[in-house]
Amino acid sequence: MNLAGILERNTRRIPQSSAVISEDVHWSWEEFNTLVNRMGNALLSLGVKQGDRVGIYLPNSPEYLVVYFAIAKIGAIAVAFNIMYKGAEISYIINNSEAMALVCLDGEALANVLGVWEELSSVKHLILVAVQDVSHDASVEVSSRASHRSFPNVHSQTFRDVPDQAFPKTSPVLSFADLLDRGGADLAAVDCSPDDVVTILYTSGTTGQPKGAMLTHRNFSENAELNACYTLHLNDQDRFLTGTPFCHIFFVLTVLGPMYKGAAVITMPRFFPDKTLELISRFRVTHFAGVPTMYIYMLQAYLENPEAYDLRSWRFAQAAGAAMPAEYIERIEREFQVGFCECYGSTETSSTCTYGRLGHGKAGSIGPAAENWEVKVADGGNWEVPVGEVGEILVKGPGVFKGYWKMPAATEEAFTDGWFHTGDLGRRDEDGYYYIVDRKKDMLICGGYNVYPREVEEVLYGHPAVLEAAVVGLPDPVKGEIPKAFISLRPGQQTSGEEVIAYCKLRMAAYKVPRLVEILPELPKNMSGKILKRSLKAASQPGEQVD
Repeated sequence: MNLAGILERNTRRIPQSSAVISEDVHWSWEEFNTLVNRMGNALLSLGVKQGDRVGIYLPNSPEYLVVYFAIAKIGAIAVAFNIMYKGAEISYIINNSEAMALVCLDGEALANVLGVWEELSSVKHLILVAVQDVSHDASVEVSSRASHRSFPNVHSQTFRDVPDQAFPKTSPVLSFADLLDRGGADLAAVDCSPDDVVTILYTSGTTGQPKGAMLTHRNFSENAELNACYTLHLNDQDRFLTGTPFCHIFFVLTVLGPMYKGAAVITMPRFFPDKTLELISRFRVTHFAGVPTMYIYMLQAYLENPEAYDLRSWRFAQAAGAAMPAEYIERIEREFQVGFCECYGSTETSSTCTYGRLGHGKAGSIGPAAENWEVKVADGGNWEVPVGEVGEILVKGPGVFKGYWKMPAATEEAFTDGWFHTGDLGRRDEDGYYYIVDRKKDMLICGGYNVYPREVEEVLYGHPAVLEAAVVGLPDPVKGEIPKAFISLRPGQQTSGEEVIAYCKLRMAAYKVPRLVEILPELPKNMSGKILKRSLKAASQPGEQVD
C-alpha cells in the first residue's frame, strides 16, 4: 500500500484530465505524477529513505503537493509546518521529529530558519523553493526561469538572495528547481505496510509542547475514500478549492478526498474572501471547504458586490474545524445556492468521523457517525450516557491515528479499550445525530453551573449587530468563573456591551449570560481561520460588567 497510489491510478485512467490548478499552472495527472517522480528520485539521491522524516515549510501551492506526494511515494514521512511558524516552533518540531531534510520557501528560510539553523542537528539538506521554480511545462523540462510567482503574506526574497555563507554547514543548500531537473521521470511507489506512518502532524499544544500525531497510509487512504465517496459527493470532473492550509488535517478532506476520485485541486496560498469568490468564478469550482469564519467573510464580500462573481458552478460547501453558527447555514445555502455539509473530526482521526448527510442535515448537528466508524457519548467512567445527556465524545474507526511520536504515555492516555478520547463534549439525539456542546477544556463552571461557551455564542450570533463571537471563562473570586464575550460587529452596525448583555438575558438562563463584553475590530485567528480563544483569554481586558 502507498498513499501515492492515488496519483498512479489517476495517471493510468485519466492522464490528460486536470489534476492541479493555480493562477499560473495547470497540470494534468500525467504531468503532476511526473513532477512527483522527479522530486521523489531527487530525494532518494540525497539519501532520503523509507521511514526518514522530511519537513515541509511551504504555503498552499502546487510545489507543496509535489513535495508531499514525492515523500509519500518513496515511503518517507512528511512533517508538515504551518507557514506562520517562527524559529522556536520550527526548531522544536524539527528536533522532535528528527527530520533529515527541510523543504521551505526561500524567503521564509531567511526570516525564520536561518536564526535557528545551528540548532537543527538532524537536518542534512535544506531545499529552498523559489516562487518561480515550477512552470506549467515542468513535466517535460523543469526550469527555474519561469515567471516569478507571488505568495501573499510571505517573504519576497528569492533563492538568488540567499548568501552562500548564510547556512554554514558542510552540506550545501539546494534548489528545488535544480533537484527537479536532476530527478528521473520514472518512479514506482514503495510498497509500504498499511500501518507505516505517512505523515506526522503536530497538534496545537494547548497543554505543554505540541504532540506529533502519527498518521498512516491506511488512515489517510481510507479517510480519503470516505470523504470522496460519501461526505463530498465528488466525481472526476469536479474542481475543489479550500481556504484551509495544507499543513492541517483538513488536507485529507480537501486534497486527498478530491484526488481519490480524480477531481482537480485548486491551490491558493492564503484565504481572502474576495479572492476565493474570484477563483470559484474563474476556475468553475464545484466544491469549497473552509472553517465557519471563512464563510462569514465570504457572505459579507459577496453581498457587497454580487454582480462581480459567477458562482453557478459551485454546488457543495463543507465546513469543519469549529462550530458553524446555525443561522449562517441557511444563509450559505440561500445566497450561494449550494448544498451544505458540516463535518466533525480531528488530527488524531484523520479528519472526518461524523458528517451531515447532504439534504438531510440538522442545524447545529455534526451528523451521524461516518461509515465504518463508531461514536459514543460517555461519562467520566467511559460508560455511554443516555440520549440527550452531555458527555465526552469517544470514537473508533479506520482513521484513528497510530499514536503520538515518541510520547507513549500520552498515547496510552488518549485511549480507553480502543476508544479515542476526543476531548469534545457532546450529545446524541434520538435519531443518532451528534451535537458538539464544547471542548471539554473550554467548559466553565459559574456558581456551580456548567456553562458551555458554544451555547452562548449561538445566542450572540443571533444579534443583528454581531459578526463574530467568542466566549471564554475568566476567574472570579465569588463564582469561580464567569463568562466573558468578545465580539466584532457587522459593517455599519453599532452596539454596546450593556445592550448585548441585555439581549442575552432575554434568551438564556442568567448564569450563562456574559458578565463582560469586549468589542474588537476583529477577533484573532490562526491560519486555518479558527478563532484563538487562548489569545483572547490571555489578553483579556475589562469590559462592561453587569451583575
